[in-house]
Amino acid sequence: MSRRDDYYQSREIIKKVVGLKKSGNLPEAENLLIKYLDKFPRNRYLKASLADLFVRTNRLQEAVNLADEVLGEKPDDFRALMVRGDVALKENDLEAARDFFQQSYESRPEHFTATRLIRTYMKTGDLEQALSICQEWLEAEPDNTYFKKLRASIYEKMGKTNEAQKTYMEYLEEKPDDQFAYKEAIKLKIKDKLPDQAVRELRQLLKVGGRQDNAHLRTLLAGQLEKQEKYDEAVEEYKKALELEPGNAFALKQMGFCLVRAGRGEEALPHLEEGFRQDPGDFYVRSSLLSLYRKLGREGDGAKFFREIIQLNPAFKKLWSFVRKLEKEAGE
Repeated sequence: MSRRDDYYQSREIIKKVVGLKKSGNLPEAENLLIKYLDKFPRNRYLKASLADLFVRTNRLQEAVNLADEVLGEKPDDFRALMVRGDVALKENDLEAARDFFQQSYESRPEHFTATRLIRTYMKTGDLEQALSICQEWLEAEPDNTYFKKLRASIYEKMGKTNEAQKTYMEYLEEKPDDQFAYKEAIKLKIKDKLPDQAVRELRQLLKVGGRQDNAHLRTLLAGQLEKQEKYDEAVEEYKKALELEPGNAFALKQMGFCLVRAGRGEEALPHLEEGFRQDPGDFYVRSSLLSLYRKLGREGDGAKFFREIIQLNPAFKKLWSFVRKLEKEAGE
């Protein structure tokens, strides 16, 4: 089979794999990639796609090994560079992530490589760089709503409230159903208001035009209630947000933190554990869990939980130190 035939063969496979990834059927996607890699062991497209899947399942070392195989053959392979950047993000190495995404963008300056680089610049605090790339894309594609939304987010991080609010409102004229962007616009509007006034306005908004179903507005209200130390009320709003959007990781974690502040540690534990299962690199959730296991006298349960996380995510070996500490404190 020629190289061209190999490319077209892998293109059809990758299409199927992308569909399986989007539907959450990662085991089937992995089986399909392994099957075809047996037939085409040197195919870079298939290797990079499998490496991406390994990142998604937190098998980070396997992802790195496979990406490096690809980069050994083609040092500027943008897919493999994206994988290395994603691994670095998972490991909270923002500078390395930025460098890999920069190389990926230089190799293939497209929407998705630009987006990943911009978002990483935002995390590293390189906001001028993020804005510059965003502006370049908007000059080339003035009607690109995604980059408009991204520009608003950058302005917000820069503290340019007026520019951010104006950009969000322009974006919402074209995308009125974007509930997250609407929440961000409202957050800027109430930014300088006292918490009790902000709560009143948010409660009123939630009564109008179907906005009671906006999970993001619910989390915004919950945050304002927390500022007033009305933790039980905040918990109820986080619950409503999760009913509306069960996969909302932000609401899940914040509800756990809020329950801890409300003195409801036993109730908080499963929410924080689930949040950590979804994102085992989250330092704040990990710290809260360690503190909570000790406070509740459940160090043994904590050691068992972190063991499970390591089994599911072998790359997070640093968790072994917490397992040993908790086991020692539990007298095991």
